Amino acid sequence: MCACISLFRRERKAYNKFSKDEKALIFQVIEFVESEKHGNEIPLINTIERLVTMLGISSTALKALKKELNDLKSEMQQTNKLNEIDDETNAAFRSYLRTTSEPVAAKSVKRGK
Repeated sequence: MCACISLFRRERKAYNKFSKDEKALIFQVIEFVESEKHGNEIPLINTIERLVTMLGISSTALKALKKELNDLKSEMQQTNKLNEIDDETNAAFRSYLRTTSEPVAAKSVKRGK
């Protein structure tokens, strides 16, 4: 089978996974972007108005979503910092064990006759 047909089939399957609401939102964004082929309807500097128009939601909803996004980013950064500290602590502990522990000889196993 041609690789291009296989790729088309995979893309088609991925497309079918979108819900109707997701597709409606994607179509709305596509329409907005297409409408700006010959120039910006809304200045690029005005991100809130651009997003409100692009997504078809109120500015209050957008501000709430942006706050939630920022909170999630903050939480992820905090989690990453804690993971880095854990990794550093674990690495230091393993290093300490390697330098202070005496080698352990393997125990011989006696087999019954």
